[in-house]
Amino acid sequence: MFSAKNESVWGEALRMYVFDLRRGRQEGQEAEKILFFYPREVSLDQQKLMVGLSEGLLTFTKLFSPDQPCEALYTEKHRHIFFECEPSVWMVLVVKRGSPGGVDPTLRDDALRAVLQEAYRIFVFFNGDFENLLARDPSGAALRQLLDRTLSDHLHNLLGGKRGQHLPSLGTGLSERGCLAHLPVDRHTSLSVQSLFGLVQTAQYQGGPSLNSMLLYSGLCVASTLQASDAATLQWYIRNYIATSSRRSSLPSAMPPVSSASTGFKAGVRSLFSNMTGGGSAAAAHRSASQNSLQGTPDSSRPASPGPSGEPVSDAESIPSREGLTAQCEPSTSGQVRPLRGASWWRQADGWMVTDAWRGGVQPSVYLEGGRKRAWLHIYQQSGLMLVLLLPVDNQLTSLLPPPLLEKITARLRSLEAVVANQFGGPNGTHVPGYRYLYVDRSTEKMQASPAGKAGTLAKESLAALNQIRGEKDEEKASAKLSPSIPESSTEVYLRAQNNAWVVVKKTDTHELYVVLERVSETLVAASEMMDRFDTDILGGLFQGG
Repeated sequence: MFSAKNESVWGEALRMYVFDLRRGRQEGQEAEKILFFYPREVSLDQQKLMVGLSEGLLTFTKLFSPDQPCEALYTEKHRHIFFECEPSVWMVLVVKRGSPGGVDPTLRDDALRAVLQEAYRIFVFFNGDFENLLARDPSGAALRQLLDRTLSDHLHNLLGGKRGQHLPSLGTGLSERGCLAHLPVDRHTSLSVQSLFGLVQTAQYQGGPSLNSMLLYSGLCVASTLQASDAATLQWYIRNYIATSSRRSSLPSAMPPVSSASTGFKAGVRSLFSNMTGGGSAAAAHRSASQNSLQGTPDSSRPASPGPSGEPVSDAESIPSREGLTAQCEPSTSGQVRPLRGASWWRQADGWMVTDAWRGGVQPSVYLEGGRKRAWLHIYQQSGLMLVLLLPVDNQLTSLLPPPLLEKITARLRSLEAVVANQFGGPNGTHVPGYRYLYVDRSTEKMQASPAGKAGTLAKESLAALNQIRGEKDEEKASAKLSPSIPESSTEVYLRAQNNAWVVVKKTDTHELYVVLERVSETLVAASEMMDRFDTDILGGLFQGG
């Protein structure tokens, strides 16, 4: 639990709650509907009043629009944003309108709804979906506990602007929550990455599980075999928690570096596939070698490492072991898993990342495909390159990876790191002089945008015009969902802002492009020519003839 003094002014003007329409249908049991409410200090009577208002609005509007009930409610002082995360389970965000401490009254609804969608994706990624959790515990106690921990930790960081996270505003108009920020590479490099993934996947042909892989450089996705939503959530976690933590933290005393990085890396990869066998002398030998190289022998003379909430923890539980994964595959509900609260990640000398977020020796795991599949999370770092491997927990290996395969994976990663580094343009690598832009590929949920520092130079008038036109396009997309049989038409809009800047939108059924041009001397013809050059040079002519 964190104090209100740690929150920004947003905290005093924001409410977020989750409720289940199927619960608490008897008079006097209304509190049973409430699965989560932020902030905790709000009285139960006030919580029931707010949830009751939301339920009444949803029930009433369903009479007129069964498939798409109330999406937003505007009152004199507040805005209520609704999101049905699972059937009959609703998330609601209530924000104060206007100053002081409130949201801009013109900010589009979808920008706020994206906060709810992001929170739901994060919860499912670490805990699984609501349906399965309620099936295990129909009382809802376990789900409430997990929601309170996960969403409270998330909101603590979000409201406080911690770990690079911020709530939406007009200034974030050239960004998109839930999309994958990718690093474009040339064709040869792309083929090399796919070859690496194929090399890792050969494990399943030798009796191993089907793997999912993701390769990132400096937090940007180079390639992934994950579903788009899973890849975006994993990238969000790596960029905001793992990458920043590993840069801040030094290797704790409970984790002595191994003497040989090469030996440690090979032992780590071997252990990664052998720990799942659960028996056999060869597997046990590899597990022992891996633990010695990855974790080190605990030394009681060393000081205890700090835990997620700041309290010291013993060496035995501060660093998760790669041994005994099969025996520790049940989700933790005892408060041990707090991946969003004060956790640190460290890179060991052999390249493998370890953390204190999953305490008690529990191997980090996440849920994929909307909570349907659970996988062990393994991360290897080679300078700015991160290789993420996700192994399904319900698979058992029948043989170890052959040493030649391990050698090949090691060599490929080392060579790829140098190649990708040469194509990385730095923090401002996506900047295009004269343009402030956001491009989204809806078929893959990938995005490319101007760096935040560059987008932050836009004038207020430009941002207001951008917010206006994006809001109009959001309404068009919502209308299209009601008539899925009617295909979306291509759109091209040029809007002149009050400061004479041009705000341009180009949209097809799968591609969206938003650009701001602040050269006030430009005519419509000049702005159109600039857009044609951008489309050709940066996007390869995606919108030509659209």
